[in-house]
Amino acid sequence: MNEILFEKTTAFSAGYTIPEGAAVRAPEGCSVTMTVNGEVTATRPGAYEGDVVFTVTQAVPRLGKTALPSHANRGEDAMVSYEHEYKAALFVDTDEAGQTRVQAEKSVTGALCGCEYDDKGIRGGRIVNREDYFNGILIADGNYRIDDLEIVYDANGGDDFELYGAAIAVGGNADVVIDNVRIDTHGSIATTVAAAEKCRVLIENSVLKAAGRDERAYRDNCMTEVPWVLGLKGTVRASNVLGAADTTFYNVRAESDGWGVYSTDDAHDCRHRFVNSSARIAKEGPYASGYGNYVLGGSNSDFFGVDYDIATYGLIITGAGKEDLHIGPSSRANLEAYIGKDSPLAAETHGFADIPEKNSVIRAGRSAIMWHGDEGGDNTVVIEPGTRLVTGGPTFLVKAQGRKFPDGRETIGVHPKLDVRGAVIENEGVLLHYMQGDDAGMGDFGFDKHWAEFYEVPEIVPEKLPGHDVTDPDAGGTLRASLHEMDVSGDVYNTVYATPQNLLLTLDRVNYSGAVTTGVQYHRNFKPGERIYIKDALEIGNVGVTPRGGLSNGLLVKLENGSVWTVTGESHITSLTVSEDSAVRAPAGKTLTMMVNGEVIAPAPGTWRGEICLTAE
Repeated sequence: MNEILFEKTTAFSAGYTIPEGAAVRAPEGCSVTMTVNGEVTATRPGAYEGDVVFTVTQAVPRLGKTALPSHANRGEDAMVSYEHEYKAALFVDTDEAGQTRVQAEKSVTGALCGCEYDDKGIRGGRIVNREDYFNGILIADGNYRIDDLEIVYDANGGDDFELYGAAIAVGGNADVVIDNVRIDTHGSIATTVAAAEKCRVLIENSVLKAAGRDERAYRDNCMTEVPWVLGLKGTVRASNVLGAADTTFYNVRAESDGWGVYSTDDAHDCRHRFVNSSARIAKEGPYASGYGNYVLGGSNSDFFGVDYDIATYGLIITGAGKEDLHIGPSSRANLEAYIGKDSPLAAETHGFADIPEKNSVIRAGRSAIMWHGDEGGDNTVVIEPGTRLVTGGPTFLVKAQGRKFPDGRETIGVHPKLDVRGAVIENEGVLLHYMQGDDAGMGDFGFDKHWAEFYEVPEIVPEKLPGHDVTDPDAGGTLRASLHEMDVSGDVYNTVYATPQNLLLTLDRVNYSGAVTTGVQYHRNFKPGERIYIKDALEIGNVGVTPRGGLSNGLLVKLENGSVWTVTGESHITSLTVSEDSAVRAPAGKTLTMMVNGEVIAPAPGTWRGEICLTAE
């Protein structure tokens, strides 16, 4: 192959032609980037007209002064080699004295069209990129601002675990404000904003838009598309937060065409806050599926005044964070309590005085919140008054999936705490489904090839597991759902069967109508023994329920403080407690029948345990 070596930055005002079979390279320890009329362009053979500049920069071996949380412990055979360099239009880091500096020798400044920049920030202008793996702005450390900038990408990213190929990437201990920025990316894993390590980032008054490409396995040993076993499709998540990064999104409009909008991954104590921000994934398009947020167990997330319209799941939660997760209004009280009076957002908005109070709204094609995985239950998801949840499937879908490890250790399925207060809930007939997880296998490493090839629909024959009391509200692994001061409808199911797990439903000053029952789940469009492959990914989680008595999946119901349960369908539960001022009723024109351990009992205040069946006919 013919090589064209550029030893220093070289400009051609009358265009340049790269011959067929030729490759452009820089000296050892350097990188070369071609810009055509100020736009970053891949160095492929061809004729390029106008101002063509080959910029030679010092290589950036890795973003940040320490390894990012990524592939370091994923096994030598799975490691991605990062011996090659990152390249960026603007690279910012601290010097030996700890002062923030633009690293001009590592920046392709010819791509900063109309931008003004210095060691404090960059303002105005535009960055256009058409080269895979290129970063627009890399901030490895220091204090920096990005204002009034537009970034346009028509290229693939490199690895969003490593911030490689993100339009804006922040790492180290950097403290960054991004204000009035618009980013449009078109490419697989072409992330708009990514943050990692221990940085702090405020994104405000900005638009983040990402569209993926269907280019599977264009890059080896890397996750280039959403794990299909989540029941989703797509090749880009609009933003990604890793490690212990602290991020706040205020007045941000973000969207993706699949996979996800706001994601966390490899998190071990990150903070993810959203104030008066929106998320969109269209229900029509090449992927038409995805989530608004992916909340990893090592992240702490809150949502105030958000407006989500998502094809599949508003939020996906796995594991348990160290703090409760809140969804509620962007009230000053919430902002002071959970964002903080000393936060960058407070400083930017006169102590939050400039932030209008809004209620949160989550619209989702399937569920407002989906939990999945094993363990997890130490924190509470709190949904505050005024929040509106509108879904095409179960409002809340919890997929419990215990695991057995080679060392003999076993875990039970996820069992969160859910506290809903004064919310407005609209669904298509199911409020909460606690189901046996149907994730086909997430694999050990975050790479495409490690997901399971298929999910085989099982023949479900529930059995009573020893040592478990289905009437015990304090049994280990119990999902606790409490509803307060609201009118709400929709069935509640517990169909977990592989691990002994109860569901405790508490109604406090609630007018509720629906069936509450244990049962057996089935996939609506696949029979036992049939396999679900990636092409039918959206069938994961698409299940119905046949009511029947619980064996190791207890369902306990507690009514208090004037609550009313109107039974609309066959209900099998294992415990019922009704306070003196509460009631269980049938719909108008029907009669309620309650059987407890085979005996007909007149519904009245009191407590019953065992095999309880309620019908309204």
